Amino acid sequence: MRLAISYLQNPSMRLSSLTTRHPNASMIMYQKVTSLSKQAGSLFLRMSHFCCKIHPRVSFSSSASARVPEEPLLRAERPMAERSLSPKPPAFQTLPQPPLPVPLLQEPPSEAPAPLFSPPPGPILTPRSPRSEHPSLSTQPVAPEREKSTPSSLASPTRPNWQIRLSPAYAVVMVAAFLLLLVGGSILAATGQWPWKAHPSVPGTIWHKQNIGTTQLLFAVAWSGSQFVAVGYDGAILTSPDGHAWTSQDTGTTQSLSGIVWSGSQFVAVGGATILTSPDGHTWTSQDNGNSVLLSGIAWSGSQFVAVGSNGTILISPDGKTWISQDAGTTQDLSRGAWSGSRFVVVGNAGTILISPDGHAWTAQNTGTTQDLWGIAWSGSQFVAVGSNGTILTSPDGHTWTAQTSGTTQFLSGVVWSGSQFVVVGWNGKILTSPDGHTWTAQTSGTAQPFSAITWSGSEFVVVGNGDTILISS
Repeated sequence: MRLAISYLQNPSMRLSSLTTRHPNASMIMYQKVTSLSKQAGSLFLRMSHFCCKIHPRVSFSSSASARVPEEPLLRAERPMAERSLSPKPPAFQTLPQPPLPVPLLQEPPSEAPAPLFSPPPGPILTPRSPRSEHPSLSTQPVAPEREKSTPSSLASPTRPNWQIRLSPAYAVVMVAAFLLLLVGGSILAATGQWPWKAHPSVPGTIWHKQNIGTTQLLFAVAWSGSQFVAVGYDGAILTSPDGHAWTSQDTGTTQSLSGIVWSGSQFVAVGGATILTSPDGHTWTSQDNGNSVLLSGIAWSGSQFVAVGSNGTILISPDGKTWISQDAGTTQDLSRGAWSGSRFVVVGNAGTILISPDGHAWTAQNTGTTQDLWGIAWSGSQFVAVGSNGTILTSPDGHTWTAQTSGTTQFLSGVVWSGSQFVVVGWNGKILTSPDGHTWTAQTSGTAQPFSAITWSGSEFVVVGNGDTILISS
């Protein structure tokens, strides 16, 4: 034992000197050193377990596979050695804490409740073993497990907080658009027409020429509610459902037809000494009028037809088949007639105007003009008559007539009322419009052909005239 202590105190002692002084010195020294090492290791392990129970943050690791096998001789001596050695507190050394990672865009962590056994503030302490070089007695400081922080961008998804931001200019535009729609809707509901359109909303201002495939002169046109029928020279009759596509019909006559009207159940066309009737505009039947006078126009009152012609001729019929001649009291040629709801008004040459409440008794009216009159229409409140040299006359009752300024000297041959305006047509492509019969505006027709007549379907105007000229406006 003394030799082992001397060897431990002086490691530079040569082993040869020890073996010289005692022949079994090497074996004795090895056994003693091994015994002391085992006792020191056992004592240190017990102290480490005791420290772990006192301080939970201090831990020691020892590998069971790295322990030195205990000999049977030392196993009996262990209890005595453990009782003889009093436990001493281990020495501690201060270890620096590892730096914490700084998360990007990390929100400040919320305060968590304190643990039941929180370590005291200060550096982390770990015991230092006097025999730390032995593999079975090595200690590893364990860094405290810190709470992992999760950036807010990687946290659990939350409901997005959407916000609508409108600039003042955008808000003004939206309010203006809403007001325009409100005003436009009110006008549409009141008038049936949208106030803002690419084209004028009033028919009669823009006209389109249609090709009808014929060169016949057309003198008159009428609308039945489902189709247009135009009549003309040499017994020509054309029909169209829309004013665009026209079809020629066989009439069985070569007499020129100059007037046509729809009664609600049939068309009646007149011209020369001929009177034709048709329920549909396709099949025509010739009717006997009892004379050979030339007829130029016809009107319908709702219960009676009135046909007029040359030399003051007036014929009346309740059905279009049986005709009776009436005394007009004049020899002037009569051209057209109209019904106001209470009386017939017929116009003719030299400013002739005749009125009758029933078609039987006729009275001549003073018009104040000697111009030939070729067309007449009723608006519901007044008559408008047109004729040569741009003549336009108006009358509220058919008795008193007033000349209006038309702004033209062209021959005016036809006039119609649409419900909102009068439209007048004449030679050299002349078209005039007026909302009241007093103020007239010239429109562009796009042609210089003469026009003979015009009608209104409820949605579009149709004008007929010379050659293949048919114009529509809607």
